[in-house]
Amino acid sequence: MTLADERFLSNPDSGEESGDETLVDDSETLPHYASEKTERIILRNVALHQALQINAALGKDIWKDTNRIVTKDNRAEDQSVQLNYGTSLEAFTLAMKMQGMKLKEMGIAAA
Repeated sequence: MTLADERFLSNPDSGEESGDETLVDDSETLPHYASEKTERIILRNVALHQALQINAALGKDIWKDTNRIVTKDNRAEDQSVQLNYGTSLEAFTLAMKMQGMKLKEMGIAAA
């Protein structure tokens, strides 16, 4: 959002346009403190059967400085695996090995 957008939203009757054509990296971008407030929303994802669904980064925790994280209405059913927050590659590998063993015990061939 640009400064023009912010001014428009705070006083929409001013007649000033919102600045829809201003690029994000233009000179009128919000001050750096505005970009420090980040939010990640992970919602309404579904993993079924033997699916693997990753809704976050693997390896480096790029969300560690996120101000607010909302995880809501996500489902993992049957023998699926769903990750909604970043995890290390080691933890991910271990989870996949455990998933493979579980599927093998159930007689389901893992690819």
